[in-house]
Amino acid sequence: MKQKISKILHFLALPFFPENRELKKHRWHKVIKIVTIIIALSSLYSIFWLLAIFFILPPSSGNSLFSKLLYYPAYIPLNISNLLSRFPIYGIVFRALSYVPPFGPMTLIAILSLIYFVTPSLLYRLTIYVSRRFYLRKVKIIFFATVIILGWFIFSTWKYQQIINEGSVIADEQCLKVNPLIIARKNSYINSMKILQASGSAQDYWTETDKYLAISKKFIEAENTWLATQKAYTDSKDTITYVPAYIRNAGQLQYDSRVADVKATSGIVELFETYKNIDAAKQKTLSDSILNETKKSNDLNDEYSKVYDHPKRTFDLRDYFTSVPQSKCPPENFNIPDVPSLLAPPVVPQNLNGFNS
Repeated sequence: MKQKISKILHFLALPFFPENRELKKHRWHKVIKIVTIIIALSSLYSIFWLLAIFFILPPSSGNSLFSKLLYYPAYIPLNISNLLSRFPIYGIVFRALSYVPPFGPMTLIAILSLIYFVTPSLLYRLTIYVSRRFYLRKVKIIFFATVIILGWFIFSTWKYQQIINEGSVIADEQCLKVNPLIIARKNSYINSMKILQASGSAQDYWTETDKYLAISKKFIEAENTWLATQKAYTDSKDTITYVPAYIRNAGQLQYDSRVADVKATSGIVELFETYKNIDAAKQKTLSDSILNETKKSNDLNDEYSKVYDHPKRTFDLRDYFTSVPQSKCPPENFNIPDVPSLLAPPVVPQNLNGFNS
């Protein structure tokens, strides 16, 4: 009777797990069996947990300690479902099953949980099959080819994630240290233009302009420091080897755009100095240079946006196993104001040329 009950339980919990006298002798078989049972039970539990959440437990119990404790055994299957949700096939199946009564979207999660239920047993059977036929040449070739491809994919994905993490830190550096200076510089420029439009005093204008120039110099220094870090990152061997070409292309466009922006800002700083010295020829040369660099920066930034938003790319399986870390930069650092007449350099009216800071 006891043996019969054991067979029934084995059939229910481990329908695809091999049971024979030869395997029972090995301790490693018992360990694998325990692991498989845990996975199988947690997979089945996740289905019943979903049923309870949708149809049995009241909505008010969602934040209770009891409800949280009930969730933990279903943690692994549900999070694997979340991982698979990155794959396009998941979305197709999910939409196909979303109207299946009575469970709707829960149906797909239940199906995936059942897959987890049988997968460990099937993988174990496959391992036994390969080990018993490893003397065959074709089995060895397939095995080692699979190991090499899988090993390279895991290593490449790990390196890719490392590069993404490093790039995220560099992007945060730009946002945290440089963006506030860009915002302050543009706001100061807007204020100086408002003084001109309101026919304010020359002293007020030059006071605001000196503020603008001081911020611009800080911006140039901070941006050049960041650009050096960004250049080392994009030119590194790991970035070239593991990052897709379309991302590297977008990064180069963004880099070139910011270099042009720094050159334009440097030209503006120098241009204001020539206004104080009333050097008309140099003013014209600098003005043309600023126009060219500003236009170049804007064109490159537009091209970067096109490449970033609509990349011409091939399928990359690593994208489904990597993620971009959440930015540490506050939202207000992204609120960069639009500057009126962006292509026109700041022009000081003739009647203000005689005023110094």
